[in-house]
Amino acid sequence: MRGTPTDHVPRLSVRAPSVAWDRQACQPLNAVRGICACSASQNSGDGTSASATVRVLVVEDDEPVRSHIVRIVTALGFRVRTAGSGMDALQALSADLRCDLLVTDVVMPRMSGGQLAQAARLLSPGLPVVFVTAHNVDPIVEQLCRDGRAVMLPKPFRRQMLVAALMQALRCG
Repeated sequence: MRGTPTDHVPRLSVRAPSVAWDRQACQPLNAVRGICACSASQNSGDGTSASATVRVLVVEDDEPVRSHIVRIVTALGFRVRTAGSGMDALQALSADLRCDLLVTDVVMPRMSGGQLAQAARLLSPGLPVVFVTAHNVDPIVEQLCRDGRAVMLPKPFRRQMLVAALMQALRCG
């Protein structure tokens, strides 16, 4: 059913990349220089291993693009929910959907990705956001990216670019 949030629950975990990140490095993503490393466990530095379960909400009105993003995000071991519109996503978030990261298209009917991010942040302050777009960015998105509270990923993108944007957003949000 189009627009209905669905669950995709993989059984993998993600190892964060061994890269120093700071708040100033979290700017709109224009180019990616490296690939984030993923594995079944994360070494915490003290000899113990910790699993990561990140809940991602993917919002995209174009089904093939949404499916492509879901395949990549699921392969990373993230738990993925989807919505076909900003309104459907906001309804799911309002109904107590737990979300650690929002990945959203910018240009969608009735509610833009920027408007969705603003509304989602009212429900979950500090929610990390990755904006995916093939168009000019709207002022809301530009401000969130400038403030270091979101990452912008231009379409078309490669797998490595999406992975880097996800990791960057999780560190900045």
